[in-house]
Amino acid sequence: MKLTNLLEYRNVGAGTAIEKLAKNGDPTAFGFMPVMTHFAHCDFSFSGIKSQANRSIMKEEIKHGR
Repeated sequence: MKLTNLLEYRNVGAGTAIEKLAKNGDPTAFGFMPVMTHFAHCDFSFSGIKSQANRSIMKEEIKHGR
């Protein structure tokens, strides 16, 4: 989803738009799997998180006809 498709965020940077949307967002709206909850180190790849996010975005785009 492109934030530039939303009129109110068309003229602001992506980081600013995400921050503004997050302030009023629902942290439970998407059920991402927890990452590395049973290890005490941070030696992991973000590719799984990225894949989950991409699938969720594609699903939302289809749902909203984009």
